[in-house]
Amino acid sequence: MQNSKIGSEVQRILGRKSIIELTPIKIKKKDTSDKICYFFDTDDNASPFDINMAYDAGFDIVVPISKMTAEQVPKLVQDAIFSRKPNAPTTFFIGGSNVKEGEKIAKKVVKSLVPPFECPVIIDPRGSHTTASAVVAKTMNVAMKKHGIDDLKGKKVVVLGAGPVARIAAILAAKINCKTYIVETWDKSSEEFVKNLAKELKEEAGEDASEIIGVFAPDEKQRFELVKDADIIWALAAAGVEVLSEETMKKLTGKSLLLTLI
Repeated sequence: MQNSKIGSEVQRILGRKSIIELTPIKIKKKDTSDKICYFFDTDDNASPFDINMAYDAGFDIVVPISKMTAEQVPKLVQDAIFSRKPNAPTTFFIGGSNVKEGEKIAKKVVKSLVPPFECPVIIDPRGSHTTASAVVAKTMNVAMKKHGIDDLKGKKVVVLGAGPVARIAAILAAKINCKTYIVETWDKSSEEFVKNLAKELKEEAGEDASEIIGVFAPDEKQRFELVKDADIIWALAAAGVEVLSEETMKKLTGKSLLLTLI
């Protein structure tokens, strides 16, 4: 009798109409797309240094393209972005020794990006931008902490060297209105070259920047005459090139601020 009652009750409950609402839950999966870096290098051979740095920075794939020019940019960039989904982890890095062409390439890359396929664009020809920025930042930090100087405006800055790092450093110095000299130390260069270079760098620095003076000084005695009254000296020639000997350095005394960064 008892079992019969239980069975009737179960049948009554199961017989009721019921609606069960199931809301689908979407689980967002982590994007596992490879991080690809397209490395546009203006030199004949893409720099192993920059390739290693890109891998160490976390890129899964680095695609080096050497002998790069601005004219090649649109096709390569759009092939790269349209073959991947929007917001895919794609990055364009511009390097090489030709700073001027590198800047043209960077501008062309930005113009070639089409929404919603925008990607990060990094330019650092031969480490010029990052190294030069670090030199200026370090100088300003030392000037403030050790000398109590918070404004380098009007200070005489002598940049020894005329390569990629030296050029960007000269531009930055002019932008903060230093009295800026860029010095070509290579004896196979010429006065005409460095003066034209200084003019180009001043144009790039902008109207509000101070003048950049180009000096050809292949002889150390010439360089000493230039730096002996300098407030700041940046030795930014190629690695291994001595621009000021130890003997000459000992003669540089009596300045309130003298920073030599090599």
